Amino acid sequence: MGTYKTEQLKWLYGGFAGVCLAFFLTILGTGQPIDSSIPLFFSAMGFGICFPIFTVFTLVHVMFLEEQRSAVEVDEALSVRWVQLLTQLTMLVFCISIVLMLFHISVTLGVICLISTILILFVFKKFRGALHDMP
Repeated sequence: MGTYKTEQLKWLYGGFAGVCLAFFLTILGTGQPIDSSIPLFFSAMGFGICFPIFTVFTLVHVMFLEEQRSAVEVDEALSVRWVQLLTQLTMLVFCISIVLMLFHISVTLGVICLISTILILFVFKKFRGALHDMP
Protein backbone atom coordinates (compact mmCIF):
# COMPACT_ATOMS: atom_id res chain seq x y z
CA MET A 1 0.00 0.00 0.00
CA GLY A 2 1.59 3.22 -1.09
CA THR A 3 1.40 6.67 0.39
CA TYR A 4 -1.50 7.52 -1.93
CA LYS A 5 -3.67 4.72 -0.52
CA THR A 6 -2.68 5.58 3.05
CA GLU A 7 -3.67 9.20 2.38
CA GLN A 8 -7.00 8.09 0.92
CA LEU A 9 -7.77 5.82 3.87
CA LYS A 10 -6.90 8.63 6.28
CA TRP A 11 -9.58 10.81 4.67
CA LEU A 12 -12.07 7.94 4.37
CA TYR A 13 -11.86 7.03 8.05
CA GLY A 14 -11.88 10.70 9.03
CA GLY A 15 -15.06 11.14 7.00
CA PHE A 16 -16.69 8.15 8.68
CA ALA A 17 -15.76 9.53 12.11
CA GLY A 18 -17.28 12.85 11.02
CA VAL A 19 -20.55 11.16 10.07
CA CYS A 20 -20.69 9.54 13.52
CA LEU A 21 -20.08 12.87 15.22
CA ALA A 22 -22.63 14.63 13.00
CA PHE A 23 -25.21 12.04 14.03
CA PHE A 24 -24.74 12.89 17.71
CA LEU A 25 -24.71 16.63 17.11
CA THR A 26 -27.96 16.30 15.16
CA ILE A 27 -29.58 14.25 17.91
CA LEU A 28 -28.49 16.81 20.50
CA GLY A 29 -30.02 19.55 18.37
CA THR A 30 -33.41 17.85 18.15
CA GLY A 31 -33.81 17.41 21.88
CA GLN A 32 -35.40 14.01 21.21
CA PRO A 33 -34.38 11.33 23.72
CA ILE A 34 -32.42 8.54 22.05
CA ASP A 35 -34.48 5.85 23.77
CA SER A 36 -37.71 7.21 22.24
CA SER A 37 -37.25 4.89 19.24
CA ILE A 38 -35.71 1.42 19.08
CA PRO A 39 -34.04 1.99 15.68
CA LEU A 40 -32.68 5.35 16.87
CA PHE A 41 -31.36 3.78 20.07
CA PHE A 42 -29.47 1.00 18.27
CA SER A 43 -28.28 3.42 15.61
CA ALA A 44 -26.83 5.62 18.36
CA MET A 45 -25.13 2.60 19.96
CA GLY A 46 -23.59 1.67 16.62
CA PHE A 47 -22.34 5.19 15.89
CA GLY A 48 -21.06 5.36 19.47
CA ILE A 49 -19.01 2.21 18.87
CA CYS A 50 -17.75 3.36 15.45
CA PHE A 51 -16.73 6.92 16.34
CA PRO A 52 -13.68 6.15 18.50
CA ILE A 53 -12.59 3.29 16.25
CA PHE A 54 -12.73 5.40 13.08
CA THR A 55 -10.94 8.20 14.94
CA VAL A 56 -8.12 5.82 15.90
CA PHE A 57 -7.99 4.45 12.33
CA THR A 58 -7.55 8.03 11.11
CA LEU A 59 -4.80 8.73 13.63
CA VAL A 60 -2.98 5.51 12.71
CA HIS A 61 -2.97 6.50 9.04
CA VAL A 62 -1.76 9.99 9.91
CA MET A 63 1.03 8.32 11.92
CA PHE A 64 1.95 6.12 8.93
CA LEU A 65 2.21 9.24 6.77
CA GLU A 66 4.12 11.35 9.29
CA GLU A 67 6.59 8.55 9.98
CA GLN A 68 6.92 8.00 6.22
CA ARG A 69 6.32 4.29 6.55
CA SER A 70 6.97 2.25 3.43
CA ALA A 71 4.20 0.51 1.54
CA VAL A 72 5.52 -2.84 2.80
CA GLU A 73 5.41 -1.70 6.44
CA VAL A 74 1.87 -0.33 6.09
CA ASP A 75 0.65 -3.48 4.32
CA GLU A 76 2.24 -5.65 6.98
CA ALA A 77 0.64 -3.68 9.82
CA LEU A 78 -2.81 -3.69 8.21
CA SER A 79 -2.65 -7.35 7.19
CA VAL A 80 -2.79 -8.63 10.76
CA ARG A 81 -5.94 -10.75 11.13
CA TRP A 82 -7.40 -8.86 14.10
CA VAL A 83 -6.92 -5.52 12.30
CA GLN A 84 -8.76 -6.81 9.24
CA LEU A 85 -11.53 -8.25 11.41
CA LEU A 86 -11.91 -5.02 13.40
CA THR A 87 -12.06 -3.01 10.18
CA GLN A 88 -14.72 -5.27 8.64
CA LEU A 89 -16.83 -5.38 11.80
CA THR A 90 -16.66 -1.62 12.24
CA MET A 91 -17.73 -1.07 8.63
CA LEU A 92 -20.63 -3.50 9.16
CA VAL A 93 -21.75 -1.75 12.36
CA PHE A 94 -21.47 1.62 10.57
CA CYS A 95 -23.69 0.45 7.69
CA ILE A 96 -26.22 -1.11 10.07
CA SER A 97 -26.32 2.14 12.06
CA ILE A 98 -27.12 4.12 8.93
CA VAL A 99 -29.90 1.73 7.95
CA LEU A 100 -31.35 1.88 11.48
CA MET A 101 -31.23 5.68 11.40
CA LEU A 102 -33.19 5.59 8.14
CA PHE A 103 -35.70 3.16 9.71
CA HIS A 104 -36.19 5.74 12.47
CA ILE A 105 -36.97 8.42 9.90
CA SER A 106 -39.28 6.21 7.83
CA VAL A 107 -39.90 2.47 7.70
CA THR A 108 -40.31 2.71 3.92
CA LEU A 109 -37.00 4.53 3.59
CA GLY A 110 -35.32 1.93 5.81
CA VAL A 111 -36.70 -0.97 3.76
CA ILE A 112 -35.62 0.64 0.48
CA CYS A 113 -32.12 1.25 1.87
CA LEU A 114 -31.88 -2.28 3.25
CA ILE A 115 -32.96 -3.89 -0.04
CA SER A 116 -30.64 -1.70 -2.13
CA THR A 117 -27.75 -2.40 0.25
CA ILE A 118 -28.26 -6.16 -0.02
CA LEU A 119 -28.48 -5.96 -3.81
CA ILE A 120 -25.35 -3.83 -4.15
CA LEU A 121 -23.45 -6.20 -1.87
CA PHE A 122 -24.24 -9.07 -4.24
CA VAL A 123 -23.13 -6.97 -7.21
CA PHE A 124 -19.94 -5.96 -5.38
CA LYS A 125 -19.18 -9.58 -4.48
CA LYS A 126 -19.55 -10.58 -8.14
CA PHE A 127 -17.38 -7.63 -9.23
CA ARG A 128 -14.71 -8.51 -6.70
CA GLY A 129 -14.73 -12.13 -7.84
CA ALA A 130 -14.32 -10.99 -11.46
CA LEU A 131 -11.30 -8.90 -10.43
CA HIS A 132 -9.65 -11.92 -8.82
CA ASP A 133 -10.24 -13.99 -11.97
CA MET A 134 -8.47 -11.45 -14.19
CA PRO A 135 -4.92 -12.34 -15.29
